[in-house]
Amino acid sequence: MKHIIAVVAITFILLTALVIPETKAEEPAYTPQPGDEVVIYLMKFKPEDFEKGKKIQVNEFSKAMQESGQTRHTYFLEDAENNNTLAVSFFSKGHETQKWHNDDKRQEVLDKLKPMWREPQTIEKFKLVDSHTTE
Repeated sequence: MKHIIAVVAITFILLTALVIPETKAEEPAYTPQPGDEVVIYLMKFKPEDFEKGKKIQVNEFSKAMQESGQTRHTYFLEDAENNNTLAVSFFSKGHETQKWHNDDKRQEVLDKLKPMWREPQTIEKFKLVDSHTTE
């Protein structure tokens, strides 16, 4: 239960960050909209494989995502103290997660990462309801 609460809290923090332009290095081509699917991927690495796994996750998943032809925005986060990474992907309407989950290039990256995990990957799905910021 603590994990779910933490994931939801992180998600709301990220959603808030999306609407604050001055905090972004560059404007993404796609900005998540209400109704878009949000998928959270938690990977728990063995301590000795954390750095290598994190680099593979960020670099090779990013490339596979671009090659998939889908439109989405992804944040890659790390919890180095616990050797965990969290990827939060916002999928544009019409770009289903199932298509991504069945993608061959995604599977190739997962095959590289699986031996580095101390637990199987956790996947949670949400729908973006709204986002806002205060000044």
